[in-house]
This record gives sequence, structure tokens and C-alpha cells, in this order.
Amino acid sequence: MTENNYYRKAACLLTLLLCLLFLREVARAEFNYEPPYREKKGYETADKNHVVAKILSVLEARRTDPLAIDKLTRKLHSMEPEKLHLIASLCDRISAKDGAKSSNLTFSLMTTMIVLL
Repeated sequence: MTENNYYRKAACLLTLLLCLLFLREVARAEFNYEPPYREKKGYETADKNHVVAKILSVLEARRTDPLAIDKLTRKLHSMEPEKLHLIASLCDRISAKDGAKSSNLTFSLMTTMIVLL
């Protein structure tokens, strides 16, 4: 009797698992759903030199000291890609709201992050 219940529970669990897998595939096909761990954002696919050039363009627009730009360039090339992507996203915010108080604050945060990271 207990052996029969064991097989029944195993069959129910297997059926439930197959139904969940089927629904996942249907959701992916119908709604163009991709799990978050597979998504790639813009800076994750860009190469390091492109990201550094983007950051430097924002820095050069606000700073004119060539020695400071040179030090920042060396620092950016030695950074990890995750930190570079974070700083590049701040550069996007600065470029979008150029001249606003929030862009000045974001620029200060970005330069502080470059120095401290």
C-alpha cells in the first residue's frame, strides 16, 4: 500500500515538473520572454576601449587639465569591467541632463568613484 502511494507521489511530482517546463517554454515563445540571467545590456557587450572612450569624452568636456586626464585614463584602463560599466552609466546620465544640478552632482560622484575604486 505504501509503495503504491510512493509511485503516485513520484508521478504527480514528475507531471508537475513537466507542466512547469512546458509553461516556461510557452511563455518564452509567446511573450518573447528570456530569463534575466541571459539578458545582456549595452555596456556588457561593449569592449573596454569603447567604454573608456565614452567616460573620457565626458571627463574631457568638464576638465581641461591634461595631467589629470592622463592619470584618469590610466586608472580607467586598470579598472574591472563591472566598475567601468557603472561609471559609464553615470556618464549617460550626465550627458542626458547636461547643465542641470543633478548632472553636476552625478559628475562629482563619478569622479569620486574613479579615484576611490
